[in-house]
Amino acid sequence: MMNIHGKIMFSSNGEILNIGISGILLALPKVHGKLDPDKSCTVKLEGKDETLTIQGTVVRSELNEGYKDPRGKVIPVYTLAIHFMNLTSKKISDIADFIWRRVVASQKQKSFTKSDIYKMSGLRMYIRFRIDAPENATLHFYDSYKVKQIGLTGMLIETEQALEIEDKLPMEMTLPENKRIMFLGRVVSCFLVDDTGPGRHEVGIEFLDMPEEDREKLDKFILLLHDVHESSSSI
Repeated sequence: MMNIHGKIMFSSNGEILNIGISGILLALPKVHGKLDPDKSCTVKLEGKDETLTIQGTVVRSELNEGYKDPRGKVIPVYTLAIHFMNLTSKKISDIADFIWRRVVASQKQKSFTKSDIYKMSGLRMYIRFRIDAPENATLHFYDSYKVKQIGLTGMLIETEQALEIEDKLPMEMTLPENKRIMFLGRVVSCFLVDDTGPGRHEVGIEFLDMPEEDREKLDKFILLLHDVHESSSSI
């Protein structure tokens, strides 16, 4: 009787192939969920003594042959082009500093100056700089789900994503009156129920690591559902 939705946060670790003030190209050995064009995401760049977080939008996603593991098996790699969004002057300056310290200065490219980072480059707004010794980056993005059944210990949800059994994913759920709860969800089951269009999956989730305040919100909500059910059954 109630329309309850939530979000699942996915994270994928990869390497920076090139970067400019307007965007970045990443190589990701594994991608959780779907990263179609126009998908909103967040890129987290971590280096020694610094962390830079930038909002972005997926421009292009391709699956390519990657590298061979020790057994000779070819591991596929996703290349993901992301356009940076909502850039303030401070964020632009931080990106330029990152490029200068990690890319230009470290490679001792004497022909470049820091002002070159801001120059136009053909169809792109700014020059992209290749990284010969790729640095790590973490990609975060969200996907939505609909709650079909819910209890004190877990729930059954419907989502376009096929989730892997035993994965533990940060999740949030919005209850009536905009009461939001946060928790870690463990995937206990996943079944394809509709393979037309984007597809639909029913996924069983176990609640883990839920803050006490959010647990109280959930307990009250479950009690409310129980009372409503008992009331309707007596009619």
